[in-house]
Order: sequence, then C-alpha cells, then structure tokens
Amino acid sequence: MKRHILIVLAALMLGAGAASAQTFAVDFDVDVAPPPPRDYVVHSQPGYVWVQGNWQWNAGQWVWVTGHYEPERADAVWVDGSWIQQGHRWHWRTGRWDRRRADAVWVPGSWRHDRGRAVWVEGRWDRDRWERERRHDAWRERRDDRRDDRRDRRDDRRDRRRDHRGWR
Repeated sequence: MKRHILIVLAALMLGAGAASAQTFAVDFDVDVAPPPPRDYVVHSQPGYVWVQGNWQWNAGQWVWVTGHYEPERADAVWVDGSWIQQGHRWHWRTGRWDRRRADAVWVPGSWRHDRGRAVWVEGRWDRDRWERERRHDAWRERRDDRRDDRRDRRDDRRDRRRDHRGWR
C-alpha cells in the first residue's frame, strides 16, 4: 500500500514539473525558417490581452502553438514573442510583459507582407503617436465643449421663445 502511494506521489510530482516546464519558454536559434503565420480573427475580451499564436521548433519540425488570452496588467503591456532572422539562422525572442510608460504609446508588433513573404514588424514605444493622441484628446474635449455650448444656447433660445409666447 505504501509503495503504491509513493508511486502515485512521484508521478504527481513529475507531472507538476512537466506542466511548469511547458509554460517556461526560452530564447533559442534554429536553421530552418518558420512557416508564414496563420491568419485568424481575434475578438477583444475586456480585461484580457491576446497572446499571439506562433510557430515553435519541436523535434525537428515546426508546430503551431495556438494563441490565448492572458489577464491584463494595469502597469504593463504584452510584447509578443517573435522569430527574427540573424544571418542564416532564426532566433526566437520570447514574449514578455513590458512596463507601461507614461510618455509613449505601445504600438504592438504585427505581420506584414513583403514580396510574397510574411515579415514581422517589431512592436515599439511611440512618443510621436502619444503626442498626437494627447493633442487629439485635447481637441476632442474642446470640440465636445463647443457642442455642449451650442446645445445650451439652442436650448436657451427655445426656452426664450416659449416664454415669450406665454406672455401674449
């Protein structure tokens, strides 16, 4: 009986170790270019970020790893992992959480097509876009204030006409 319990406990411990090893990813290099990324539609989920699916090299062949949702972090943005060509080799850069910046907007990486090939464009922090969005937000506030003022003046004119008619 004790022997069976020890075997079960050992199996559970090995299984737990295997599960944690699957979630741990490292940067590595391969000689074979990854296939083009798969196209799929991602629906936004409030409070979650999409971790993009990718090709991984496993036992001498490419295997597609499906994307998944991760809980959003208030102080960080998700930077997707990517394959980067370095000479004749391909280097996997693991995805990571990057600290959110107050002075820039994170522009996520994306795939684009260049001469029949899929090319990964790395994500980046963009101060110019942050400035444009900040100016646009200020413009939008001023526009909304002007609309509110016009609406208030229109309502005042309507009220004055209504009041004026009532005096007759």
